[in-house]
Amino acid sequence: MTLYDLTGTLEPGMWRYDHIPSVEIARVSTIEDHGSEAHSFRLATICGTYLETAAHLFHGQPTIDQVPVERFICDAAILHLGELPPAQAIAVDDLERAVASVEIHPGDALLVDTGWERMWNTPTFVEDSPFLTMEAMRWIVDHKVSILGGNMPCFDNPRGGAGVNKVLFKSGALILAPLVNLRTLAQSRVRLMAFPLKIKGVCGTPCRAIAQEM
Repeated sequence: MTLYDLTGTLEPGMWRYDHIPSVEIARVSTIEDHGSEAHSFRLATICGTYLETAAHLFHGQPTIDQVPVERFICDAAILHLGELPPAQAIAVDDLERAVASVEIHPGDALLVDTGWERMWNTPTFVEDSPFLTMEAMRWIVDHKVSILGGNMPCFDNPRGGAGVNKVLFKSGALILAPLVNLRTLAQSRVRLMAFPLKIKGVCGTPCRAIAQEM
């Protein structure tokens, strides 16, 4: 059994969305002074690698603590699109070329590899992210995926979105992003496990995402 960690590391000074506070980590207890080590964290719902529900954009939708745990474990199909350039729009043709040798089953997670994880913690990681066109997102929704993941931080155009995330959330799917190490996966289908923190009343939390080759 081979496991792959798809989770980016949380640390102070890391990349962030423009309106989201920075990650803060502080030591609040030391072995020398208190006999034990402890830290406090300041984390937003969407920082690092996170799992997110439709409550991010719609009132009255389940929050992350209300999502059944079985939703966090599923088979996943991986689409390798190559190393996309900055601000590349991903079209239906791009997805169809990548899916030629991959089966996507209803209820699968779909993990889209754009190579963008190479830009993690660079100044333009968010604003120059590749993104999905509306037609590409509808293609994904038509495949009835349960989770859409990718190694880019934005599925919508970060320079002026067209609402593709709303289309996905209306289908009942969750968002898992941004991932790392997708390029290291040798198989086109894996078992995905993505466990968010169980925090009451929030739309999403950072999570630990792991792929198991089947």
